[in-house]
Parts: sequence; structure tokens; C-alpha cells
Amino acid sequence: RQTVGTSFGIQNAVFPTVVAGDDDRASIAYLGTPTGGNYQDAANFKGVWHLYVATTYDGGKTWVTSDATPGDPVQVGSICTGGTTCGDDHDNGGKRDQAGG
Repeated sequence: RQTVGTSFGIQNAVFPTVVAGDDDRASIAYLGTPTGGNYQDAANFKGVWHLYVATTYDGGKTWVTSDATPGDPVQVGSICTGGTTCGDDHDNGGKRDQAGG
């Protein structure tokens, strides 16, 4: 078991995506925030979310994590991971930002 994101103090992470190369290479991308607590609490969660990418070149023995959006967070506030049950908290990870709005 490996932990990625500790160098950035990540407390919450959502929407992980994994890609593998050969036997030794893989990357994990995810939205993360150093803000702890209930990230789905639309009224109270004030986290700032960035896109992080963790990469291994030695079969997972070590990982290097980078902030792919260091000066431009992809989301501020809560993120709902409940799909169609999100109600008023329907931004789902910055879709407004991704659409340029």
C-alpha cells in the first residue's frame, strides 16, 4: 500500500483516474484538497481543489506527486460525488470552470 499526496497535505481526494504503462510505470490523477472534513457539505465546506498527478517509475515502490494546476484551482467549495442525487450542489468538480464560466 502506498500513499500519494502527503507532500501536499491532501485530506480529501475525488475522481481518481489511473493509467499504466509497462510493468514499472503508472500514474494516478485526482482532484485533491488539503481541507479536511465533509467535502460534500455544500453549506460549510470551503476547500480549494487542485488536480494532482502521482507517477511511479519503479513499480509503485516510490511515487512523485505534482500539482498540475498550482495557480488555478479547479474548484472552490464542496464537490458532490452522488451523481444525480446531488440536489443543489451540482457543480461536480468544477464543470462550470471547465466550460469556461
